[in-house]
Parts: sequence; C-alpha cells; structure tokens
Amino acid sequence: LATSTYFYRQVEEIVQQPLFHQITVERRFQNTAQRQEYEQRASTLKTGTTLKPDGTGFLMHGARLNVPQYLQATRQYFQANGAFVEAQLTLPEDMDVTDSEVAIKRLSVRARRAYFCQGHTGKTNPWFSYVPDRPVRGEIIRVTLSEAPEHVLCTEYWLAPAYRDSNSEATNEYLAGATYDRVDLSRGPTEEARAALLDFVQQVTGQKAH
Repeated sequence: LATSTYFYRQVEEIVQQPLFHQITVERRFQNTAQRQEYEQRASTLKTGTTLKPDGTGFLMHGARLNVPQYLQATRQYFQANGAFVEAQLTLPEDMDVTDSEVAIKRLSVRARRAYFCQGHTGKTNPWFSYVPDRPVRGEIIRVTLSEAPEHVLCTEYWLAPAYRDSNSEATNEYLAGATYDRVDLSRGPTEEARAALLDFVQQVTGQKAH
C-alpha cells in the first residue's frame, strides 16, 4: 500500500487530479479455519487490521484507484506532451526487435523496451509465447443498492462503490466481482456468474440488488 500510495500521489501531482482514495476494507470470514488463520497471522501482517467485535471478520486499511479517471487524465497528459500514439499493430511484422532497441518504423517510434499488455491473448505473442502463464477470465457486474454498505466488502468476492467515468463522487451503484475461469477464456458474460454475484451481494448486504 505504501508503494502504491507513493506512486499514485506523484501521478496526482502531475495531472492535478485526485485519483487514489484511502478506504477501509471489511474482510469477512467464510469459515472457522479462516478466522483461525487470521488470528495466527494478525501480528505479522504489514497492513494494520482490527478484528470486528462480533468476530465475523476484520477491518484493514486499503485504497482504490479511480481507473476511468486515471486513464483519462494520464492519456490527456501524454497527448499534450506528444508522447501518446494510438495505432493498430500486426506482430511481428510491425515491430523490429534488437538487443538494444525496439522500433516501429511506420510510426517512427524507437524505444529501449516494449511492454505487451495482452491479457490471456499473450500466449499468441511471437516473442513470449513460451512463458508458462496461467490466464484467467473474470466477470464483474454493476448493481444498484438502496442502502450503502459502510465499507468495501470482501469474502469469496468483493463489493465496492462504482466510479462513473471521471466522477469520483459516491453513487448508489456498486461493482461486484470477480469470478475466475481458467478453462474457458473465450466466452463473454454468463448467467452463471451473474447469479453467483447477485447471490453474494444479497448475502453480504441483506439487500436484493438490481
């Protein structure tokens, strides 16, 4: 958390916008074993925690990045400084890689490094397909609640306030997620995941989300 805070505070200073917000996370135990593990490890955790009075979970310090606002603000900053180019590339044809540099000639771009953010499609990367990656596909849903939970909630899944575009103010919309599927990486949203996440929201809030 300290490293993240340091980095994002620097970004906030550069773009002159608040992006990184301190929060309290409530982690609820799913079973007795989880509570026992917490009690054994609590004194060694780097992030300060507090056991809830009813013993159903613990509170810990956390933070959230407003991702839509972060992407918008940093893109505008790089564009203003001539450091952002959007293009469709075909690999490996469009990229020349040597021991000293990476070049995209048709864009007149040269750099010391290239970072590939390809998610589970990274296995098709012509240079790094050998990396023993374990991709996963997850689903998140947006729900509306009539009463706001006091904290960000975590059990098997998590529930957190939703940020809408560049607006960091609270709304009655929340994000719940995420499911994990390491087998089928091709499907879009599924009814199974939606049902599981709606059931989770109702369990942790006592509210029927829609």
